[in-house]
Amino acid sequence: MEQQKNVHQTGKKKSGKRGNGGFTLVELIVVIVIMGILTAAILPTVTGYVASAREQVAESNKHMVEQAAHLYLTNWEMENGGAETETITASELVTEGYLSALPDGEDYTVTITKNTNGRYNVAVEAISTGGDSSTDDTESQE
Repeated sequence: MEQQKNVHQTGKKKSGKRGNGGFTLVELIVVIVIMGILTAAILPTVTGYVASAREQVAESNKHMVEQAAHLYLTNWEMENGGAETETITASELVTEGYLSALPDGEDYTVTITKNTNGRYNVAVEAISTGGDSSTDDTESQE
């Protein structure tokens, strides 16, 4: 019975594939093409998420500058007795300790003006470094 078993194993023929278990060139090319198609389909979505994240970071930074400007406004009003207008940059707010460091290449102009009713408007505008600038006006009673 052992002899029959050995004969059966040695008489076995392999099917048409190579014995090392590798992939053919056509199979590899098909996989690469499928991966390329999937990447091309996903890339616009990822790019949109990155752009949206950048906009949210810029909006958040602008909001932080606005909050720092309100702190500055409180001290500025007490020191200057309610002056009519003041313009300062976010870099100056950082220097004076009202704001932590901004990302490299990013700065804002902050304009504080007094209305006729005694309220202050704080306008924050991004200083353009080749991109779009944006403005945010808020009114506060200080």
